[in-house]
Amino acid sequence: MWVAGGVIGGLLALWVMKEGAVGQMPPSSPPPVGQKLLPQPAPNLEPTPAPSATPNRNEIRLPLRPIKNEPGPFQVRHPPTDPNAIDADGVTPFMQAAGKGDVNGMEQFYRQGVQVNQMDRWAHTALYYAIRAKSGPAVNWLIAHGVEPDGICCDGAHSPFLHALDTGDFAVIEPLLRSDRRPQWCAPARETLFRALRMGDKRFVRALLAGHCAPPTLEDSRQPLLGYAIVWGDEELLETLLECGADPNSGLMSPVDRRFSRYIDDRSLREYLETEPGMTPLMLAAGMGRVDFVQLLLQYGAKRGMTSRRYKMTAIDLAARRDARPEMLQVLLGKSPRPEDQRMRIDISIGDQRAVFYKDGQVALVTPISTGRPGFPTPTGQFVVTDKDRMHRSTLYPAYMPYFLRMSCRDFGLHAGDLPGYPASHGCVRLPWGSAEQLYREVDVGTLVTISR
Repeated sequence: MWVAGGVIGGLLALWVMKEGAVGQMPPSSPPPVGQKLLPQPAPNLEPTPAPSATPNRNEIRLPLRPIKNEPGPFQVRHPPTDPNAIDADGVTPFMQAAGKGDVNGMEQFYRQGVQVNQMDRWAHTALYYAIRAKSGPAVNWLIAHGVEPDGICCDGAHSPFLHALDTGDFAVIEPLLRSDRRPQWCAPARETLFRALRMGDKRFVRALLAGHCAPPTLEDSRQPLLGYAIVWGDEELLETLLECGADPNSGLMSPVDRRFSRYIDDRSLREYLETEPGMTPLMLAAGMGRVDFVQLLLQYGAKRGMTSRRYKMTAIDLAARRDARPEMLQVLLGKSPRPEDQRMRIDISIGDQRAVFYKDGQVALVTPISTGRPGFPTPTGQFVVTDKDRMHRSTLYPAYMPYFLRMSCRDFGLHAGDLPGYPASHGCVRLPWGSAEQLYREVDVGTLVTISR
């Protein structure tokens, strides 16, 4: 009996020792006396900045509500049944995918019928999240799938385009510029353009110019930047703008503002800009005598024949009014101003009352003339044949001037007439009929004419 009781007690002791070695207590057992419960670690929660009722530009620069990378209730890899489900801040799984640049996840939600323009509590769409992530592919995908790029967000205080400009990232900005709804220029867009110009980033400049619905201007000025490049004499800026798609035929605003006109020394040109609608960059460059600028504008498609609205002035008219050099007139007439390219020229001597016509380096005609008389001198210098008129009628005198070759858009030229053997004209150069007809037939517009004493 004693032996049996000892065996049973030993077995019980072994059982107790075994349970103690495992170190576990039954779930329902209270902890031993004097033993404290270990505290559980607190969850790692990051505070979320709460926007005010009146958001401003500083608030929209606050970091976004953090998007968790660990699996959660809106894990992209395991989309919920409702693709438009929202959390306490109105954020959807689709927005989270955009904020990660996860185009594949966005595509999955899209196939499930997600509302691509749904907004969170701050009026942000998925486009905002993609922009903040600087994910060009995600922005491209959203634009292609109907997200409105020109909408408002941040409770009306901002827009996706302005958020994109804040990033300074071409891959993010460029898809918004390619959308059908092109924006107006604003201060951030101008800052971005000027920064791209300073850096020589022509790809960015081209996208900004093409993406806006009007030519760029300076702040508080109505004139296009192309016009400022001309009056500043900045040929490099002019060429960059033209190469990147600036319209060489975009009209200057009339009247010009004082900020613009102070760069123009020529008083008559300034008056035209202040009173004449329809002036163009080519007219401005011609009126300022900037030959290289005129050549650049013509190279990139400026139209020579465009006229102002009131007085029907052309670029060559404005050039001639300031007694432009022959090279300027030749360029505007489509001729090369280089001496080696001059196939023809006419030399006129008032003292000898004779004209010599050279063609391809050879004398093609020597003819007497009658030019000028006391009180009506013939101008001297270098001129260009700017137009031809088979039967011209003078607007100053009641006379016809057959085979008329006008000099530099001015009120005199060469034409057929009587030669009494002495200077008898009112300033024009009279020629024998046969000589006048030959010159009219063979001389091209743009030919150089030199008149000397």
